[in-house]
Amino acid sequence: MLSMPDSLLTSLALGAVLATTAWLYDLSRLSRAMFVALWLAVVVGLDVSDLEASRIASVEPSASRPLLERTDGYVTSQACQSCHPSQHASWEQSYHSKMTALPSEETVLAPFEDTVLSYRYSYFPHRRGDEFWISTDDPTWAEPGEALPVSRRVALVTGSHHQQLYWFERPGTRAVGRFHYFYRIPEQRWVPFKSAVLSKQDMFDDPGEFWTTVCIRCHSTHGKPRFEPENIRDADTRVAELGIACESCHGPGLEHTEANRNTLRRYLRYLLGGPDDTIVNPARLSADRSLDVCGQCHAVQSLGSSARIRQWSRNGMPYRPGDDIAKTRHIVDARPGVPNNRFRDRTLRRDPHFLEDRFWPDGVPNVSGREYQGVKTSPCYASGEFTCLSCHVMHRPSDDPRPPLEWANDQLAADRRGNDACLGCHPEFAEPAAIEAHSHHASDSPGSSCYNCHMANTAYGLLNATRSHFIENPDTATQLATGRPNACNLCHLDQTLSWTAHKLEEWYGTPQPEFPDPEHQRTAEGPLQALRGDAGQRALLAFHLGWEPAQQASGVDDWAVPVLGELVNDPYEAVRVIAHRSLATLPGYEDIEFDYLAPREERRQARAELLDSWARSGAERSSPARLARVLIDDEGRRMQARVAQLLDQRDTRRVFRAE
Repeated sequence: MLSMPDSLLTSLALGAVLATTAWLYDLSRLSRAMFVALWLAVVVGLDVSDLEASRIASVEPSASRPLLERTDGYVTSQACQSCHPSQHASWEQSYHSKMTALPSEETVLAPFEDTVLSYRYSYFPHRRGDEFWISTDDPTWAEPGEALPVSRRVALVTGSHHQQLYWFERPGTRAVGRFHYFYRIPEQRWVPFKSAVLSKQDMFDDPGEFWTTVCIRCHSTHGKPRFEPENIRDADTRVAELGIACESCHGPGLEHTEANRNTLRRYLRYLLGGPDDTIVNPARLSADRSLDVCGQCHAVQSLGSSARIRQWSRNGMPYRPGDDIAKTRHIVDARPGVPNNRFRDRTLRRDPHFLEDRFWPDGVPNVSGREYQGVKTSPCYASGEFTCLSCHVMHRPSDDPRPPLEWANDQLAADRRGNDACLGCHPEFAEPAAIEAHSHHASDSPGSSCYNCHMANTAYGLLNATRSHFIENPDTATQLATGRPNACNLCHLDQTLSWTAHKLEEWYGTPQPEFPDPEHQRTAEGPLQALRGDAGQRALLAFHLGWEPAQQASGVDDWAVPVLGELVNDPYEAVRVIAHRSLATLPGYEDIEFDYLAPREERRQARAELLDSWARSGAERSSPARLARVLIDDEGRRMQARVAQLLDQRDTRRVFRAE
């Protein structure tokens, strides 16, 4: 906001310039009147945004939810809006802005009415006027001595894209509690927490303080948990702003807004262009520092010491955009051969599964939202200026032809959705003939997509498979060593691993590994991974059975139903969700109903009916050799003995993806 001296001086200076111009050029009365109107408009509108910035909320903030507090130079996105209206508008359209929000008619997507949810205990989401409440007989929600049932007001909402989670107020603390249900947006359905993550066990049995101790780092701007480790329930949590806002990426804006109160400076800066050293623009940073801006949230990391945890809790993260992120926290490097350190030793003693819940055995992230490590270790990053902003844009350009929601889905630049993203560094593949010679696929087919071959969908998150941001060449030896599916067989689900190894050697000279397991030479990777892989591999396979490029390459119509029939009855509810969604993409199964939360016997019966229907469908089958690879005999029937044998070999080890 302009202080009075700055405002007065600026308006007087502008008035003097206009008056001198009018006198020197002997302008007409109409022209002088227009100059006066222009002067008044500028003076009145010097910084309209400051009215909003100085507005005091008329409602007393709740004492049982994080307090919104402008400190340490943070002025919030409201202060940016008047000078940067288009950027502010596109940010509001993004999912970053909605990472956390206060509950309202607009932000709450779940039906808080006429619903009773039962998972161990009963929960009743309901409305009280404009407020959202949950009543329950769950004893973990009650304070000492408090009689059941209890009712709690919803304090915060997180998520708005795939699923939404609700946090409730707890008396005497700003450490909100977590509601045990997600609301799945695509299915418009309440589901227990365990059903919305890849986990067989319920990882969290009570409301905990997860938003205050974990989520606040990435789902808010400049969060200060304000707790002591020995008594988290006494947290006095503060945030500058809910959601990922302007200052998360550009740094605190106070110096910038103060400097640009001077209207002449602001417009001169706009006309002359160039950097403004009062604010950070990630696009102007070096590759390392630009990547670090995204790494605040998109990296597997830890504060690394109790001293850092206390400092963060009291004062917020010391990192500011433009800093070296490694100096403010520990960025986990899970690659083999990286020397152990005290953080890793201490972490693995506390949680032996820490690395496997986040990485494949070679250190490539196996979970979405943790792309930093993938990009940082990719050859593209090592050999140039490759960063997140090489493909993604944080603000939708005005000439982007896509609807805002389509852009917001992944925030890829309009010209980075296809091979153009790679041709800037690899122009030799620009011509169709060149890309066909390189990929050995038609230039207009999914097999000539750089993304599909070099950034395969091998990360899991939010009941989906997402692209790995570790850019690599397909390699069957890597799959044998790590379990991470190779790109070729994620399209060619009906081919064996040895077939892929032969093609890679023939086309690119990639050495073929040994295949001591005969299944890799006789059984296609699709059914093989689905039947005997671990839960993470089965989730990826279930996704790809419904992925259009894989369906085109594999011709799934005549063999995928029996495979999905096993996956819709998987021990992991998340796998069942994905498999049911993929099943609905197949001809004749678009309207199939399957309740992945139904009791086991009901699901077994539904599976039996599905397989029986497929056997009687009379669908045209393909060649006997291909059918044998996908476990179907010459008469078009399932090879039940082989299927049972592979199911007996299923990897049943615990799997959890730390999204």
